[in-house]
Amino acid sequence: METLRIATFNTWNCQGPFDNRLPSMVAGLRALGADAILLQEVFAEVPSGLDVSAHLAGALGMNTVYAPARKKLRKLNDVPVLSHSGLAVLARGPIGAHESVHLPDDERDGERLGQMVQVKVRGVDVVIGNVHLSHLPGQDNLRRRQLACLADNLKRFAGGKLCFAGGDMNAPAGHDIFNALDDFTPLAVSEDGMRTTLNPVGGKQPQTGIIDHLFVSDPNGRVREARVQVALHQPDGVHGVFPSDHRAVIADVALE
Repeated sequence: METLRIATFNTWNCQGPFDNRLPSMVAGLRALGADAILLQEVFAEVPSGLDVSAHLAGALGMNTVYAPARKKLRKLNDVPVLSHSGLAVLARGPIGAHESVHLPDDERDGERLGQMVQVKVRGVDVVIGNVHLSHLPGQDNLRRRQLACLADNLKRFAGGKLCFAGGDMNAPAGHDIFNALDDFTPLAVSEDGMRTTLNPVGGKQPQTGIIDHLFVSDPNGRVREARVQVALHQPDGVHGVFPSDHRAVIADVALE
């Protein structure tokens, strides 16, 4: 059997102690040894400058494809910079065709994209759907429509290949918005005692539950088992900062 390690991680754009968080992200993601990583809130200066997806890919020896989104001024080390907060996929193997699709959105929340990427990891052709759903409270119907849009496009794009979908869903495990992913099976977090995929910010532990998720669509019946865990939930040993306000969710998926 071949085992693929797939991870999803919200990088928290340029917020918090960014100059300390960036090397902590590199170290944490390197330790994961993932074959493919779905990234959300990926900071990139406009028109040129720091691109976090390219920085991480270079440090980890991976390939990347970036989907810029949500262009606006953000403060980087208290200095306003024009930037994107987009989506990216990192892969150890070659990256093939890729598309971004515009999802239903709300002007209060800004642009929302779904990213679809073909990759080859460990000799296996895989399609990845990467998404960051709306954070607006009380907007489960919007999140449901966003997921349905992504799922419809993934059916077209995947062409019957093994497909992983994941990202920051802003909804807890088991929520009925995930019915929109009717061809997908959830890869549920199994780590004992883990009740959230958010790290403490400002000394307070969020109570929003597990909101970062991975799913698999396996039309050819290759998946035999999957183990899912949470990582990047410890502060670094130098500055005491977390890599992000989110934790990484990792799935080890054994294929026939």
